[in-house]
Amino acid sequence: MKSLAKRKNVKLLRQDANREENADMSVVFSCEKKSSAFTSMSGAGLFILIFFLFFVSASLYAKPKNKVLVLPVTGTINDATALFIERSQNKAAQEDYSLLILEINSNGGLVDSAQKIKKLLLSDKVKTAAFVNNHALSAAALIAICCNNIYMAQGSDMGAATPFKINTSGTSIAPVEAKFLSAFKAEFTAAAEARHRDIRLAAAMVDPEHETIDGLVKKGEILTFTTEQAYQHGYCDGIVKDAADIAMMQGFPSNVQIDRVKPTPFEKYVMYLRTPWVTGLVFAVGFWGIVIEIFMPGFGVFGVIGILAMLSFFWQSFFMHLAGFEMILLFGLGILLLLLEIFVIPGFGVTGFSGILCIIGSVIMGFGGLQQTWDAITALLLYSFVFGFLAWKLIPRTKLLHPLINDTAMTPEAGYTAVEPSLYEHLKGMEGVTASVCRPSGKIRVGGELYDAVSEGEFIESGEHVLVINVEGNKITVRRIAG
Repeated sequence: MKSLAKRKNVKLLRQDANREENADMSVVFSCEKKSSAFTSMSGAGLFILIFFLFFVSASLYAKPKNKVLVLPVTGTINDATALFIERSQNKAAQEDYSLLILEINSNGGLVDSAQKIKKLLLSDKVKTAAFVNNHALSAAALIAICCNNIYMAQGSDMGAATPFKINTSGTSIAPVEAKFLSAFKAEFTAAAEARHRDIRLAAAMVDPEHETIDGLVKKGEILTFTTEQAYQHGYCDGIVKDAADIAMMQGFPSNVQIDRVKPTPFEKYVMYLRTPWVTGLVFAVGFWGIVIEIFMPGFGVFGVIGILAMLSFFWQSFFMHLAGFEMILLFGLGILLLLLEIFVIPGFGVTGFSGILCIIGSVIMGFGGLQQTWDAITALLLYSFVFGFLAWKLIPRTKLLHPLINDTAMTPEAGYTAVEPSLYEHLKGMEGVTASVCRPSGKIRVGGELYDAVSEGEFIESGEHVLVINVEGNKITVRRIAG
């Protein structure tokens, strides 16, 4: 019995020990859970605190976006205008401007340039507003419609966008074919549709073949909005005086920062050069300056003027990205080949023809297409006639240019004598040998005597047998003897 009781006591003691051990483990596990929970809660709180501090600091140091950038769109719309607008748009996007205002006063310009600007504005890199401050006609009207909002000053107009073809000299204006008219009308309607404006009115600005729009325009007429008409028909979002009024209507505070961007001197220069008649004039001056210099001894003012004009022509094309260095290299190669053909290689063949093709190719690149090049040739002929007439009339009368003319009379009283007609007549029909290369002028030896002579146009190498075929005064013309 005692032994049994002892065993029971031992068992009970073991059970109590197990309970205490389990209790201790429970306490430890519970503490570990609390510690883990505390750690988890501390990590979450720390994350929230860091996020809050980051948000506050970002708010404090963020750049204010209450800035407006204004750029002028004036004169003829051309590729230089498109580059200027692109530069201004990139500046507005990079420097956190909230609004880009295009202050427009233009009677239009080139269709392809307006299409490039349309693509830029509809990309919505930055919010845009057109400020029609006097005129937005033709291509300028398309630019206005492409902006997010349109504002107009009192007394302004917008529309009249029927396209015409004009040559490089600016002397010929003709209506475009139906397919081009349709394509340009589509540019207007697409822009109006993108900006949620009435596409019927946009089409009426371009094509007179539309139905009568009551109170606005009759069938067969081109639509041109006044300020009030545009406001009443949804093509003007407000009548304003300046950019500050536009900023206020856009919800900016009264102290909004309004900056202006202007074309650089180079951009202004290229804008002027890209005017069609100016481009043709510069090309004509360059062409004739180089041609005159080639036929004059030495190197003088005509060569300088011609080279500067040609550099201006090619430089503005390079600046406008119409072509790259290959255009200049092609032109230089063409000139080099022609010089080789004239002074080194006898006759006229592949070298000279290749030089002409290179020059024509570079000129086509410079003008941006075949049609523009053809217009330039027309302008070249026109300007050449004008220059020739003015030179004939004005040069003898001006003190500055009169020294270019040799009007000295070679009279017998001054000691001048004419060449005797029979001095070289005896050489006609005689054979001789070239003493130098004739290209086409050179020297020949006949009967042991040296004479200046010219070929019929071909180059004759030294040592060739020639026949004197004609003598006029002191001019001796020779022909190579075959074989």
